[in-house]
Amino acid sequence: MSDLKLFRICDPQYAETPDQMLSGEGAFRYGGRWNTPGSRVVYLAESLSLAAYELLVHVPDQVIAPYKRIKVEVPEKLIMTLDDSVLPDDWQEPGHPDLVAIGDDWIASEQSLGLSVPSALIPGERNVMLLRDHPDFDKVRTGEIEDFRYDARLTGIMKKRLSSVDHDDENH
Repeated sequence: MSDLKLFRICDPQYAETPDQMLSGEGAFRYGGRWNTPGSRVVYLAESLSLAAYELLVHVPDQVIAPYKRIKVEVPEKLIMTLDDSVLPDDWQEPGHPDLVAIGDDWIASEQSLGLSVPSALIPGERNVMLLRDHPDFDKVRTGEIEDFRYDARLTGIMKKRLSSVDHDDENH
């Protein structure tokens, strides 16, 4: 079986080392779409473009900031794939309690290092959650941390939208 290539993009303050980028601290403190706070889960994407899109929807006002990216390789046999047929029809809604329950059940079971879940943003694409405290986490291989910036065309669009929102706020 081969390795699954995964990607993560972080704010530079959380990206000094691969270990810091994969600490699971954010999910531990705040939870995520698939987990309640208190579990060290690392969210990654199966493509760099999906990782960029996932970040964009969470920090749209910071899209012009510089970021760091890392590629991670994980043996596929250590990743369990969620059967999408178990998802409710409205699973893409933010904060859906069924998703948190599914993720928390998987975390508690510790049956695999990773869980592949569908992206709510791009149909057909997948994210992978890794359990930071799983005994197989030492099998995760990391690449070099590299700079990541959004293309100037996108940051220009976002700057215009943000300035129009600020302008609208001043008029109300």
